[in-house]
Amino acid sequence: MDSEVIFLTFTKLTGLSVMDASEYSFMCDAAAGYIGSRLKPDADIGKYEDALNFAAAASAYYRYVLWKLSDAPDSELRVGDILSKRNIIEEAGSAEQLCRQAFDDIRGILEDDGFVFTSVK
Repeated sequence: MDSEVIFLTFTKLTGLSVMDASEYSFMCDAAAGYIGSRLKPDADIGKYEDALNFAAAASAYYRYVLWKLSDAPDSELRVGDILSKRNIIEEAGSAEQLCRQAFDDIRGILEDDGFVFTSVK
């Protein structure tokens, strides 16, 4: 996996500048380490390089959103008469979906860790 590609993808997903995102680069490192630890010994990593990088970035982005969720569930930006609301709870759901899809793309080269995403409605 390429840590620079993972970090730049993470910055695109978060919308943060490279400078601002650098504060959260440890999340990219942790995500890449986690994925690396789950790779099957005979995995064809070269074939899945882009998918691995994206999965690590998506995982880091999901962690970032959850981190921000602990700060404030809703945020507002008012510019004159225009009010923009961003619901971080909805963003967390979207980030989780993105992360799930990214991990589905590399499922064939990862060892099963017994963890299952489930939801209750």
